[in-house]
Amino acid sequence: MKNERFAKLAFPGLLAVATLLTSCAKFDAKKSTESAAAHIYETAEEIRAMPPCKARVVQTYPCYSLLRATDGQKFCIGSPSATREVSRFIETLSNTETYSFPDAFLAYQKQHPR
Repeated sequence: MKNERFAKLAFPGLLAVATLLTSCAKFDAKKSTESAAAHIYETAEEIRAMPPCKARVVQTYPCYSLLRATDGQKFCIGSPSATREVSRFIETLSNTETYSFPDAFLAYQKQHPR
């Protein structure tokens, strides 16, 4: 009886995890072809150290965002292995705004201290 209840509860959880992992893997593969020449910033330290620029979100995926700077250069923020802080930051980005980097991330960190 307990095993049946466990199986009924475990299956939806496993399905959700599998869906999330495969979606990130699929988007990670897409990222590799889409941004082969783009720089990737995966950690807070990398974002803080990035050269200053103004950029707009081109595309948002579950694990990262692809951005284009005003000089035309593309770069990514986040990845499937990004920290929670970076993942939450990319959730706040909108494709209707132009952001100054790394200032936008520094402002996010001030508003959301760990």
